[in-house]
Amino acid sequence: MAAKERRILKRERRKHMPTMLKILNEMEGHLNLDGNKGQFNLKDSLNVVQEMFFRANSSITSKELTLFINHKLVPILKKMQERTIIQNNSIDELKEKVNSLWGYLRSQMRDMGMSSKLSMEKIQKEMIERSKIVVLKPPDRKSLEKQVESQDLSIPRIQYILNII
Repeated sequence: MAAKERRILKRERRKHMPTMLKILNEMEGHLNLDGNKGQFNLKDSLNVVQEMFFRANSSITSKELTLFINHKLVPILKKMQERTIIQNNSIDELKEKVNSLWGYLRSQMRDMGMSSKLSMEKIQKEMIERSKIVVLKPPDRKSLEKQVESQDLSIPRIQYILNII
């Protein structure tokens, strides 16, 4: 439907350009060897320019342009602006959530670090206290030999005992 309307409008516009129409009709059948269509002089081209200037002045008016902008472009621009505002708000919300999450994670990591540091210090103190209680005596060769004979000791344990001696 719209294509037919455009063709009709195009025919109406061409009616106002008789020189251009005449030249276009003549060019359709004449093709030179170098690929140029028809042979025309400068006078014909000036008439074509004048017709095109007249057509441009008469076909597009500021009122029509204003109507086109108001009815076609303004609604699209308003929708784009609304979408941009919504996206900016969602980006701000996401940024706030990421910042709060980062703060929470940072505090949790600090707490874990302090907790592990305190646990390690506690373990170190316990080890030092227990090491003071334990008294190591040098092994007696005879008692070790008796243990080896009386028990079925594994080879690594025997090697350990022999290394101590």
